[in-house]
Amino acid sequence: MYKVELIMNNQEETSRLGNKIADYLQGQEIIFLQGQLGAGKTFLARALIQALGYEGEVLSPSFILQNEYRARFRVLHLDLYRLEEEAEIEELGLEEYRGEYLWLIEWADRFPTYLPPPDLIISLYFVGEKERRVVLEGPPWIRRLKNHVPGN
Repeated sequence: MYKVELIMNNQEETSRLGNKIADYLQGQEIIFLQGQLGAGKTFLARALIQALGYEGEVLSPSFILQNEYRARFRVLHLDLYRLEEEAEIEELGLEEYRGEYLWLIEWADRFPTYLPPPDLIISLYFVGEKERRVVLEGPPWIRRLKNHVPGN
């Protein structure tokens, strides 16, 4: 896996990053979104889903655990923060989505051995009040993202 670190100075830059990531996706990837609480995982997921052409409201799956969207391809957006044990993941019936959906999984790092291996890991960390450090680990194309974010 390749690794790229970026600094996002505001939400506009984070949205732009979501747009650029969407350009490279094929529709069957598994993406882990991880990092500190409130660092922008759901915001980035929303930007990505909208960049894929979904025109409705993208809601946080924090309380309902998963949302499905039909965009350029089907998207499964999961939030595992409230789950306590791996058996609860099994109850979600995720196997039926494998290979048919793009998976965006928030808090996947809580259950790394139970989930399928990711194609891309995006970690978000606070740097300042509005700034975030974003670490991407994945395929070679992530190196191109550095060219699309100001100041990186």
